Amino acid sequence: MEKNPYIKLLIFVNKNPGVTWLEIRTWAEKEGMSTKEITMLGRDLKFLLTEYTEEKTSKFHLSADSTFKLIEYEELKFAKEEAKSAHNLAFIAIGISGALALASIGIQFYQIFHTADVSITNIPLPIIVQNV
Repeated sequence: MEKNPYIKLLIFVNKNPGVTWLEIRTWAEKEGMSTKEITMLGRDLKFLLTEYTEEKTSKFHLSADSTFKLIEYEELKFAKEEAKSAHNLAFIAIGISGALALASIGIQFYQIFHTADVSITNIPLPIIVQNV
């Protein structure tokens, strides 16, 4: 859930274009916003939204600037989620490479200390026949 009342408002108006101030105020109260936050939103509506009049009622929708800000916000949120996912995968990859490095060291030590004594005299040599 978003904490910033401005972001909440942009998301709400994006989902409900053509809302009135009364609808915005009712929504804000349901969201549990304080009177101060609601007053602040009302004061800043002209900067966030585009107002138009339909049948003597002021209605609001996102301005072009607010639309792009909302898109940028959503992209930033997505990028943060992807970065967190990449970070987790990097830790997994580091863990796997560390485990494989330890396994390789273990195998090397095993080979050093558990090799059979091999003497060159025990290896049969091929017989070479020369034609005279």
